[in-house]
Amino acid sequence: MTKGTNKDFFGYIGQNTGTQTAITNQGRFVPNDIIYLKGKSQWDSPLVVEYLVIAGGGSGGNGNEQGGGGAGGFRNSVQTENTGDGGTAEATLELAPGTYGVTVGGTATDSTFDTNGVVSTITSTRGGGQGQSGGSGGGGGGSDTNNGHPGGSGTANQGNDGGEGGGQGGVSNNAGGGGGGSGNAGSNGRNGHVGGAGGNGQASSITGASVTYAGGGAGSGHNANNSNASGGNGGGGRGGKQGQSGSANTGGGGGSGRDSSGTSGGSGVVILRYLTANAGGFSVSGGSTSTSGDYTIHSFTSSSNFVIS
Repeated sequence: MTKGTNKDFFGYIGQNTGTQTAITNQGRFVPNDIIYLKGKSQWDSPLVVEYLVIAGGGSGGNGNEQGGGGAGGFRNSVQTENTGDGGTAEATLELAPGTYGVTVGGTATDSTFDTNGVVSTITSTRGGGQGQSGGSGGGGGGSDTNNGHPGGSGTANQGNDGGEGGGQGGVSNNAGGGGGGSGNAGSNGRNGHVGGAGGNGQASSITGASVTYAGGGAGSGHNANNSNASGGNGGGGRGGKQGQSGSANTGGGGGSGRDSSGTSGGSGVVILRYLTANAGGFSVSGGSTSTSGDYTIHSFTSSSNFVIS
């Protein structure tokens, strides 16, 4: 394994082969060969990359007693943090030179990082609309009966369930549930025409600053003058008379609006980082590049490519 052109070529790694020297092209690597190549900056070690992949949040409902949108899925491999729903961080990636596709999801759309077969494509699941499953589930709608509609289910290690819609046997007392967030589930709609709050998101410091992503959107009540319900921390939209869209590039769910059209979920984001010292002779590009401490960070707010050469 070598780096660049016009370099010493040592052949391949294998078993039961002849010995390897610096002037032959047969046999196997031995420790001294690797030391030799590293000393000449000709050894291709893979670039170890951590990622945060957030999908687009689900839309909030349109009208009274509607559920809030669920947050987009939250997948994280920063080893000192958690992935969605408080799960253990995923494994880091070891990437060779190549072009890796990045897809940033809009409203209710998956975000992906294509690893070119190193592992399966990293896919964060879109947020659910009212009562729908997703990265985090959308809140359930209210009901004129004593039981509201259930919220949608969240995806394991990405998010949480939406809250249940409220019902009290009278049309003026019903409310939609809040959408789930990556940190916790959405709240149930209250029997008193107040929508459920959106579930809170989770924080990551992959950029060097702590930012909360993927909060759920809030539900709406029956009456036009009902109190607003809060969206979840991490870009979740407010619910109430006028719903609020999820924040862009957070994956926040949209809040439902009693007197407004359904609000949009916030777009997602993909963020990659690696130790600057480990980049060696590589040229790395893609997204908006910054540095923080020992790390170089590539942030993608729209679909593009991450290139190592």
